[in-house]
Amino acid sequence: MKNIQKITKYSAVAIVLLAGFIIPAVSNAQYYYPALQVSCQPNSYSIQTDNSIGWSASVSGGNGAYSYSWSGTDGLFGYSSYVSQNYISAGTKTANVTVTSNGQSVTANCGNANVYPTTQSYYYPYYSYPTYAALDGSCTATVSSANAGNTINWSASASGGNGAYNYYWTDSYNNSYSGQYVSQYYQYTGLEYMNLVITSNGQSVTRTCSVDIIPSTVANTSTTYTPTYTTPTTNNQVLSYNDTNTNLSSVYLSSVPYTGFDDVTSSILFISILLLWSAMLAYMFLKNKSASEVLATENVSSISANSEKVKTKISNEGNELKQIEDYARLNKVLLSSDASIKIFKLSKLGKINASETIKKMSGTDWTAVGENDLEKYI
Repeated sequence: MKNIQKITKYSAVAIVLLAGFIIPAVSNAQYYYPALQVSCQPNSYSIQTDNSIGWSASVSGGNGAYSYSWSGTDGLFGYSSYVSQNYISAGTKTANVTVTSNGQSVTANCGNANVYPTTQSYYYPYYSYPTYAALDGSCTATVSSANAGNTINWSASASGGNGAYNYYWTDSYNNSYSGQYVSQYYQYTGLEYMNLVITSNGQSVTRTCSVDIIPSTVANTSTTYTPTYTTPTTNNQVLSYNDTNTNLSSVYLSSVPYTGFDDVTSSILFISILLLWSAMLAYMFLKNKSASEVLATENVSSISANSEKVKTKISNEGNELKQIEDYARLNKVLLSSDASIKIFKLSKLGKINASETIKKMSGTDWTAVGENDLEKYI
């Protein structure tokens, strides 16, 4: 029993002594928060004088309780997460913010903002700022008109402002370009234009210029795009002559409008027409074949000896088909069978004189006459 009491007594003493060391240590212990992080920026990077810029800070970390201290150009100061400053003078403006939290302190640089002077003069309180003339400008093309398939050069000019200019172009097809000079290729005909916007010192002007793109076959009215021609040769030249113009004139095959046929198709078409024409001539020749065969086998001397006898028979009777054919051969005329029959019928009706009609057909050389050829002799 005494041992238990002794152990309890010593344990109580040990606990009291241990508590004497732990409690002060806990009371002096420090809580560690995340690292403090700070960033800041202006709400506008470019303004004209006599306008304000707001500066704002973003913070993370620390213990959540923050204090702010701002500094910057033109006397900028403040003690909250956001400050605003009205700038009367032109130039580059800067700002810095220092944030403190739970013993940590971080300073951030907010970057630069540009303040441009306006066209008015300011006297605050002892300074005079420059006055700039009103901005003006123009745009032009190197030519007033050009053939399709050429490149047009466009140029811009400006005056006034602060002497520093920006040029922004937009063409007829809503394509955008920048710079004082622009080149554009035009394939199609029509009126093409360029819209130009010029900016300087916060001012801007808009100008429009145009050029007329004409077909390549129309004479070019510009002095820059002068069409050139090569001396034609006679390799594909067709000569023509007429009564009113005794001089030879020429037409080049390259000037004849394209018909839609290529060289192979044109050759096939020409050969087909030539074959068709040959077939027609062959048909006419075969139609008069019987008359030609009689001529080949006829004894010309025998016909000459009996010419008076044949002539007498034609005069007296006039309607004998065989006599008509013999008389025709005697006069070097080859009648087709259809022609002989038609002459026979017309003679029988008394409408023609067979011998006189055949005489009209005769000549120094042999003449072949078909039924359709009789109209010019009757």
